[in-house]
Amino acid sequence: YDPEKAKALLEEAGATGMSLEINFPTGVVPQGSLLAQAIAADLKRVGIEATIQQDEWSVFAGKLFDFTNKQADLGSLFLMYYKAGPTLERVVATVLVSDRNWNWTHYDNPKVDELIRKAETAPSDEVRGEAMREMAEIVHEDAPWLFLYEPFSLWGVSNRIAWSARGDDFIFVQDMQPAE
Repeated sequence: YDPEKAKALLEEAGATGMSLEINFPTGVVPQGSLLAQAIAADLKRVGIEATIQQDEWSVFAGKLFDFTNKQADLGSLFLMYYKAGPTLERVVATVLVSDRNWNWTHYDNPKVDELIRKAETAPSDEVRGEAMREMAEIVHEDAPWLFLYEPFSLWGVSNRIAWSARGDDFIFVQDMQPAE
């Protein structure tokens, strides 16, 4: 973390007088308002002016899922909390493959597309794992997102329930009324 060096690099690149908008939804990004303010303050330290746009989920979702206009109204930067799904391949494919709708950042790397498709159709765990590892290395270098933090899950405890948490934090709730 070196704001002075970042500022110098921006000046050297001729990227001065920049401004951007940070968008985020109410209630979806844990502590979104505090996070947006912290990011805006850090950007200001390096000479980038940031305005903050907080929207109710319905308004933000309208921007996020505007596939026709490719999320044009989301501004320069947006905060989103995306919960992992049932399989890593499914989550990664959903948000990274260039021609899929949930690729909100418009990331486009043909090699990553190829590797994800290979993992999705792999005949074995070994082939799938190899493709995913290679894809992960490329995505790590490309950095299509900035990962900020993983919110902690909160769990209740009761001796009346025999239960173990899933690794992906999914909870399935089913109302099971006893037979009469």
